[in-house]
Amino acid sequence: MKKLYKVYVMSMTLMMLMAFMVPSAFAVDDMWTVANTIIVDVYSKIAGISTVLAGLMSAVAVVG
Repeated sequence: MKKLYKVYVMSMTLMMLMAFMVPSAFAVDDMWTVANTIIVDVYSKIAGISTVLAGLMSAVAVVG
């Protein structure tokens, strides 16, 4: 009976240690927040490039 108790205690200790060593994964943001951030970033870069190109075309039209 004493040996069975030792096996039980060791197995419970091992299971608790395994439970504590499991890494937890937490997402920083949800999918929609990340998608919104990406869309806003891409749109701002496209808008910046379009603004530069519009200025260049205006300068070419004035000079030409």
